[in-house]
Order: sequence, then C-alpha cells, then structure tokens
Amino acid sequence: MLEAAVVVPVLYVVVFLVTPIQLVWRPQALVPLAAIVVGSVGYSLIEGSLTLPWKRVELIHELATGMLIFFSGALLPLDRLPAWMADIGRFTHWARRDRAQSCADRRSVSIAYLVAGIAVFSLGEWLARRQGSLGRY
Repeated sequence: MLEAAVVVPVLYVVVFLVTPIQLVWRPQALVPLAAIVVGSVGYSLIEGSLTLPWKRVELIHELATGMLIFFSGALLPLDRLPAWMADIGRFTHWARRDRAQSCADRRSVSIAYLVAGIAVFSLGEWLARRQGSLGRY
C-alpha cells in the first residue's frame, strides 16, 4: 500500500502533464474500491501461497498472464480463433458482464477471493512446513 501511495500520485502527475484529465473523487467510489482491495488481497494470498512450497512461481504467473492475454481476444479477435479457444476467451470476458452486477454481488466475489486466498495460503504454509522449505531462503 505504501508503494501504491507513492506510485499513483506520480503516475497521475505524469499523465496529467501529457493529457490534462480531471478526476472527480466521490465517496460512492470507496465501496467498489474496497471490494477491489479485498479481492486483490485474496488473489495475492493465493499467489503468495504458491511461493511458500515452490520458489519459482513467477513462471506460473507469467504463463497464466500470457494465456489470459492470448485467449481473451486481445491479440486476435475471438471470431478468428479456433472454436475451443474462442470459448475460453468468452469465459474470460466475465469482467465485462460484471458491470451489470450489483454492488453486493461484487462484494461477494471479493469476499470469496479473500476466503479462498486465506484457505489456499494456509494450505501452502502447511505444505511448506511439511517439506521444510520455509527455512531455505
């Protein structure tokens, strides 16, 4: 959070110097922002849990990110991909459909990510203790 507290204002100033923009801060934005933070913490716990027993997790992260970009239609339109790849791509478009969801649904998803993150992190910690990999580094 400290890093973000420094990076976000710097990026805002740089973008403002290139393209003047005006952001209007509203209290209503705090609810979705809190949901994003809670969901991000859950996701980070899941990714961090993999790092405990297995140290080279960045390879998995990069592979997952690359596949998401490829299958999402960012490189090629979905109608140009093979049918099975387009089906995966359509599945990844849940975020676009998410706009129609209520705020309560978004909070539920964020809380589910947090609960899953805590559970997966506990499992990763247990595996690391069992393997003795917590004290290696």
